[in-house]
Amino acid sequence: MRSGYLRNVFEKCLQIDARIDIMQRNQMYIGTRSRLVRDMITASLILLVVYVLNYHYDKDGNVASLLTRTVDNLCMTFSCILTLQFTTLVRALHRRYQHFNEEILRYFKLKSSDNLPRYLEISEVTFINRNKYLTTGAEIDEVHKLRSIRLMHFELYDCVVLVNEYYGLPILLFILSSTISCVNCLYYVLYFIRLNDIVLIFFGIILCTLYVMVFVLITTSCHQTAQEANKTAMYVQRIKALPGLQCRTVLELQNLSEQLREMRIEFSAWSFFRLDLSFLSTIIGGVITYILVMIQLN
Repeated sequence: MRSGYLRNVFEKCLQIDARIDIMQRNQMYIGTRSRLVRDMITASLILLVVYVLNYHYDKDGNVASLLTRTVDNLCMTFSCILTLQFTTLVRALHRRYQHFNEEILRYFKLKSSDNLPRYLEISEVTFINRNKYLTTGAEIDEVHKLRSIRLMHFELYDCVVLVNEYYGLPILLFILSSTISCVNCLYYVLYFIRLNDIVLIFFGIILCTLYVMVFVLITTSCHQTAQEANKTAMYVQRIKALPGLQCRTVLELQNLSEQLREMRIEFSAWSFFRLDLSFLSTIIGGVITYILVMIQLN
């Protein structure tokens, strides 16, 4: 049942990609793969250092202790794999939302907020009153294009919902456990500074770096994707202000505007926390507060 969520996400992504030019589609695939490879290399190097220090910290050397360290290392590995899967899917959706917005801007020739050119040349425009109903070839093309954009937005929104449902609980549990572990690591780093144990200090700093990197990776990818998705409403409002729009085009733009307002994009940890930069600042502030309290209580 759970695997069906990911299968549906990939199927919807393929349906979206079928509407994208092959050159742009290949660029999206290459960009996603290259970013994934960089993240995997960075995570692998940090995990390797953690593994070495974790086994080095094991001074007993008995079988039970080695198994405990091995289980700890495997848990960190699975957590990193889960995070990379989640952030890769979110970044893939981010690139498709970028294409979604570029299609709107390209079709209506909206280059910037300071330059709002007309969609049709003066020689091609037939003046009509927007209150009158008149069908032209250009109007039919515009309506078909807008409906295609609306369908693409529906599919992207379904992908976001499926990703939230599939990764919501694992991300929530991972965030809670990582926050507690990060507090413990920082406290022990301060404790080992008093003992002047360089190895354990370095070990605690590496673990904190791993947790912070994961937090930043999750929150920034979700924040950027949500911001890119919600830019579309602003673009549609600017397009509606363009002169020379046909009656049916205005109606489709209004429908698209209502759809965007009702289907705002956000990523959450099982609907408990919204994953964005404000959540990252909350986590950092909470960790620092707990450390100060633990230091004061000795």
